[in-house]
Amino acid sequence: LLKRGSKGVYVLSKEYTGEIPAYLVENVIDTTGAGDAFASGFITGILRGYTLRKAVQYGNAVAALKIKKLGSHQVPPHDEVVEFIWEREQG
Repeated sequence: LLKRGSKGVYVLSKEYTGEIPAYLVENVIDTTGAGDAFASGFITGILRGYTLRKAVQYGNAVAALKIKKLGSHQVPPHDEVVEFIWEREQG
């Protein structure tokens, strides 16, 4: 995985190779901890049994929600992340 900030993540693996875009976020408040938020979201996705691609999307969503809040420890709960992803997939 190569984290590319607002450009998303480049993935190179046997399962999937390619770009997974970041989620567009309006009203960015604080990007401190966004990389850590992505990493924790990605690991959470893997532990939940998500595919590699879905785990990266989950990590991207966690980071996107984190940067809308002040502080490096503002990681959203699972339900909020799932709703965020679902809303964008319906869009």
